[in-house]
Amino acid sequence: MTIFCLGRNHPALRPASAGGRAEAPGEADSLLVASKADSALSGPRDPIPLLPVHRQVDWEAELVLRIGRPAFQLRDPEQARAVISHWGVGNDITDRWWQTLGGGQWLKGKSFPGFAPHALAPDPPDFNLERRVRCWLNGELVQDAWLRDYLHPPAAVVQQLSRFTRLLPGDLVFCGSFPGMGFQRQPPRFLAAGDQLDTEIEGLGRLENPVRTVSPEG
Repeated sequence: MTIFCLGRNHPALRPASAGGRAEAPGEADSLLVASKADSALSGPRDPIPLLPVHRQVDWEAELVLRIGRPAFQLRDPEQARAVISHWGVGNDITDRWWQTLGGGQWLKGKSFPGFAPHALAPDPPDFNLERRVRCWLNGELVQDAWLRDYLHPPAAVVQQLSRFTRLLPGDLVFCGSFPGMGFQRQPPRFLAAGDQLDTEIEGLGRLENPVRTVSPEG
């Protein structure tokens, strides 16, 4: 199984061009893709474990897609919709300190155990993007957006991923988060032991994940 993670799939999260540089042709339409180890997967009510090595653990409420059949070099979004078997809600938990260690290696920040709580809806996707995405920290609403806000909607994401890799049944795609993450706040805010993180997409599911300190052996 491969877990794909998208970055900056929302207009407000696109970085300003450095020094007024114009974007290269096709740059604005290209996906920013990272990944997680599949050992990071966890369930809708599993704890988010904090280890002694963690420093800046952040939340990222997201839509999650599951691939249902092999796909490579899909021609159009219509083909892509046919290979998405399920969708649901997830939180792409990320340690920002580890993510930037070594110049920016997202895999490091995203692959700790318990860093991919998710739940898939039982029914096949209807691709209705008029669904609200919300995340609460200790009851405080910290993210509030709509699936329609994605720059690259689900079918476009899967089509683009298929251009450079063969997607296989069971692969998951975390489609990118929305404004309101902890590292964006002033001052920055990160998860701590005792916190409660709840994530919901209307009609697709809800996560209720307590944050707990654990030992490396636990």
